Amino acid sequence: MKNIKRVLCLVLTLLMVASTVSVFAAFSDVPTTASYEKAVSALSQLGIIKGYDDGTFKPDNDVTRAEFTAMLMRTMGAGSIGSSSSADLPFSDVSDQNSDISWSIPNINTAYKNGIVNGYEDGTFLPDANISRAELAKVISAAKQFTSLADINFSDVSGDEWFVSDLRKCVAQGIIGGYEDGTFRPDDAVTREEAATMFQRAYKINSIGLLNFSDNDSISEWAKTSVTALVGAGVINGYEDGTFMPSAPITRAEVVKILDGIT
Repeated sequence: MKNIKRVLCLVLTLLMVASTVSVFAAFSDVPTTASYEKAVSALSQLGIIKGYDDGTFKPDNDVTRAEFTAMLMRTMGAGSIGSSSSADLPFSDVSDQNSDISWSIPNINTAYKNGIVNGYEDGTFLPDANISRAELAKVISAAKQFTSLADINFSDVSGDEWFVSDLRKCVAQGIIGGYEDGTFRPDDAVTREEAATMFQRAYKINSIGLLNFSDNDSISEWAKTSVTALVGAGVINGYEDGTFMPSAPITRAEVVKILDGIT
């Protein structure tokens, strides 16, 4: 019952914010006619997303590890509770002296201490890198606190990698799979159709939509149910030229719209 009340409160808050704030876009490069404008405005007012110092949001930029971590932590209500000092982090490339990423340090601290994100073997975090398939599997597994494990047999996953436990959990939930050639491709950047599929399955979004994109045939069969559900829920859209571009890396604006739809 407490979870239901929390979800209802979040939904009502988003509705109230969206209805009162989105007359004008919060950022100079987010027009009021954009399909994602209401989501950007609502999540901006809730403090879940932020723009750049020049007043822009840069909606078409690929979402980085630092940005995704910050948005997820804020969505979970843990956005600013972590330490703002990089001294509490073991990453050589995360410094509170670097104004480009210092804003994300409390979020990275919280996510790191809760086991939601990790760094790399060389001691870096690579905050400006794209989110990979392995990383999104870990983030969703940790955020949803999955416990069941499935057996996996991907030709490019030895079984000793840092993400294997979380990958096995996501496979057990039916959230992610491999490719026809037997690979998982853990380091590939997450595409639009992959992100749609993982979020739809993890958060059980089952709306009914209609795929009417000029490149419908480019959407993988395994992704069509999830893309249809997120389109029906208004969580993800196509482009002005009528395409969906399923294989394109997911962008900042697109992640914002998905997080707005699942909170």
